[in-house]
Amino acid sequence: MVLIDQQGATPNRVITYADAFVHDESPLPVLSNLSALKELESIKRVRLTMVYEALDRPFWMQTRLDIRCPSLSLERRSRRAASGDDNQPTRMPEAVLFRMHDGRTRAKNSPDITPLASAEWQSSANETMKRAYQVACNAPLVTAAINGSFDANNVLIPAVYRERMSPLGLGETLVVPSSLLQTELAELTWSKMWPDVQMPSISHGAPLTEQERLALRQRLEEAQRNLEAQKAAVLASLEEQQAEFDFRDEAARLRGGRRTSKTEADMLMAWQGKSERDVVVAMGAPQVSEAAGIRFLAYGQDYDSRYVVQRVYTGHSWVEGVYRSCNIQFVLIPDGRREFRVADVVVTAFKSGDGWSPNLCAEMTEAPRS
Repeated sequence: MVLIDQQGATPNRVITYADAFVHDESPLPVLSNLSALKELESIKRVRLTMVYEALDRPFWMQTRLDIRCPSLSLERRSRRAASGDDNQPTRMPEAVLFRMHDGRTRAKNSPDITPLASAEWQSSANETMKRAYQVACNAPLVTAAINGSFDANNVLIPAVYRERMSPLGLGETLVVPSSLLQTELAELTWSKMWPDVQMPSISHGAPLTEQERLALRQRLEEAQRNLEAQKAAVLASLEEQQAEFDFRDEAARLRGGRRTSKTEADMLMAWQGKSERDVVVAMGAPQVSEAAGIRFLAYGQDYDSRYVVQRVYTGHSWVEGVYRSCNIQFVLIPDGRREFRVADVVVTAFKSGDGWSPNLCAEMTEAPRS
């Protein structure tokens, strides 16, 4: 978790924290309509926690915001992947487009937690939202900067942290423990960030009975077990994501600087990462070959309406009609689990003669079945 902003002066100060773990809420593309994949919308969901000093403001407020990040065309994404520019941070905008997905808040004079209603898209140019944007739209770089700022003993090195976060526009931020609950985070804020004032009395409700304490202890133990299970699931998911990133990097290295046609770019967007079985189920039995640890699945079809015309009197002859062919080659490489998956798609089309002929490539370049 990162302390991203401090606003106001006592007694009206506000401190905002952002979770470094960001969810991708971008709408899924419709793979059956490859022509619609020119540009993909990018929406990231980040959780913010605000702690308020003023007595008439909440003890804390937590919201989950959807933030619209820059969208990249397929061609630009391909260039960025080939050039390694994915490590370049997204620049801080003049204004941030966001909406509140949900939230909750707790007052200082009541232990009750009140849910907050969602809100529609709106724009803001304040510093807090700009920094939230930087965390959301540069989440992998933020996480890498934080992880790379600890020494061998897992102690944060502030100078290294500032150096790594400054290119992201977050050099003045602070790292705080991500395991803190909202109330713990608020109490930490008062004790460490506002030591010049006394934290007001916070209502925690009536004292618990022995039976209530036992029930609470049981719920906490169950929550701890669930947390450990979720932690294991998250770690497994992160390992899977890293394996996917490694595969994409290897696929990009395989393609090198090869220029792709529009059809190839659309096919690659739909098929990259698909398994050999996915290809066979959708396309049928291929011609298979393998070399240097790379597997090739080839498909082709042709159309031939050519015929020979000959003049009876002169004996002169010529060919009329059309010959057309389309060949698609899926290039597969093994991933971390040694399963062959699509890394490249090469499409070769040929046509000779005049007249009508079916578009064979259009028939063969449908998106994979889900």
